[in-house]
Amino acid sequence: MPWVIAKPNELFESLMKRFKKAVERAGILSDYKKHESYEKPSVKQKRKRAAAKKRAVKRQKKLERIKARKGTNQNFRWNKDRTKKIPLSPPKKRTEFKRSFNKSKVRKSFTNKGRKL
Repeated sequence: MPWVIAKPNELFESLMKRFKKAVERAGILSDYKKHESYEKPSVKQKRKRAAAKKRAVKRQKKLERIKARKGTNQNFRWNKDRTKKIPLSPPKKRTEFKRSFNKSKVRKSFTNKGRKL
């Protein structure tokens, strides 16, 4: 449960505002709304699929924007003072890891165990 300490001479409204922000950051209200009524597993799956689809579309649009600006002069961002251009790095590619299973190494380890050579 989030809590806030009242500062000396602090108004109740500002204290309440800080408490509401703390509750929002903790995610209590969203959790409450989620558990307010029972959600069938099929409905949960549909909601998760829709969220995943939305993320994929968003990611695709972002990649298209980056590809579109490759030939333009927008491959940079400004520093905080807006005095210097900083080049943008290309987006990170997601890599899938493949497990390789080498049988020869496994055989050697089993054949050498417990035997004197």
